[in-house]
Amino acid sequence: MNFPILALAVSLMGGGSPALKYRPFLTREVRFVWGADEPVSTFAAQIRQESGFDEQARSSHAGGLAQFTPATEAWIGEAYPELTGGGMFNWKWAIRALVRYDRHLHERLPDDGRRWELTLRAYNGGLGWIQKEMRACGAAGAACCRRFRAAVSCRENLDYPALILDKWKPQYAGWDR
Repeated sequence: MNFPILALAVSLMGGGSPALKYRPFLTREVRFVWGADEPVSTFAAQIRQESGFDEQARSSHAGGLAQFTPATEAWIGEAYPELTGGGMFNWKWAIRALVRYDRHLHERLPDDGRRWELTLRAYNGGLGWIQKEMRACGAAGAACCRRFRAAVSCRENLDYPALILDKWKPQYAGWDR
């Protein structure tokens, strides 16, 4: 058996454990909410960035596979009654919530060629901040971000989309097939 070829095949399929456990459910949710043409790899990459596919991941403000804050978890339960009471540490709830919340954010941002970048920034730092930047500066960019937020928060928020779209997404490209 040729192990480098096997390793390449596993890599092209989206890596090994623990991510593969979530692939069928994530694919189903993305197809249901977004349609057949939306790349599943974007969402897999986002989960990789948020928690490393660790269902019990915790940060100072958030938890679970998709790293929702308690406030966002409560809002999702109100906005999507089918997700009431699911809990951020329930991986199926977290995937369903992430896919729907991304859609919610995406629909509220301009289709200006940077829509996914803005969607991910809104997920990471809040839709209100992105909209405030856009109202004040006509676009949501680095200079505007620094006008309204602390430098450390701004840097994290500006780097977040590139980590997902450029660093992690290619590793899950096989999930789009």
